[in-house]
Amino acid sequence: TINGTSTSLGGSINVGTVTSVAALTLGTSGTVYQTAAPALRIENANRLNELLRELNTKLGGFVENPLAINRIAFNSNILVSGAQTSSGSYLWRVSVKPGVTALSLRGTTTVLAIPAGDAGVWFESTTAEVPVFDSVSQ
Repeated sequence: TINGTSTSLGGSINVGTVTSVAALTLGTSGTVYQTAAPALRIENANRLNELLRELNTKLGGFVENPLAINRIAFNSNILVSGAQTSSGSYLWRVSVKPGVTALSLRGTTTVLAIPAGDAGVWFESTTAEVPVFDSVSQ
């Protein structure tokens, strides 16, 4: 995509004089991607580290068999992934699209509130069956 226009190239392209490459990354398929500014990359890396520390604490340091390894629709409002903990229970990370403030566990009266500013919640169960959630209005 160049200046918002998708262009298919059968070979090489001459881009002229390059004045800045800090904002572009060439993908393996030859696609040029705009990358995040350095401060945003650091912020995102710190958030990822925080999430991994939390996950490490909750799972006891390792995951033998991840659950819910099916394809993810990245345009979904709700994403669920999980793993079995060292104690035998199942821990699920339920990630939500911005704007989703609460979830209901389908087939139950369980409602999980999404804290303001968070991208999801943890949910623990006793079964390996992937829980199904619906977004609810509060």
